[in-house]
Amino acid sequence: MGIIDDHDAKFIRRMVSYAKRLQNREFYKQMDDLVSVGLRRYQDKFSINQENSSIV
Repeated sequence: MGIIDDHDAKFIRRMVSYAKRLQNREFYKQMDDLVSVGLRRYQDKFSINQENSSIV
């Protein structure tokens, strides 16, 4: 039994792999675009309800 179990080791390997991929300019741009689109959709969907709310 080690300090890091199999689930944690797989998680770490995925994170290292993702970090390496982010070094690729095109992959980074695609991830940035995906996050931007997601944030805009979230804002469009939920900002209308907050504008009409009395909660601060």
